[in-house]
Amino acid sequence: MYYGKEVVRLEDVPEPGRKPGTIKIHPAFTSICGSNVHLYYGGTVNGSRNSPNHPHPLT
Repeated sequence: MYYGKEVVRLEDVPEPGRKPGTIKIHPAFTSICGSNVHLYYGGTVNGSRNSPNHPHPLT
């Protein structure tokens, strides 16, 4: 979970339910993209509103 600049914690969270018309997948691999690295070190991505004061709705 992202809590702000240079603050990320590994947490157990409830698995979200599926919505009608969607499927559940099991990824074989995952990674961290470059924008996540910029968010971690800089606190924002290209002026994005996703920040500790305006979190992304899925984080």
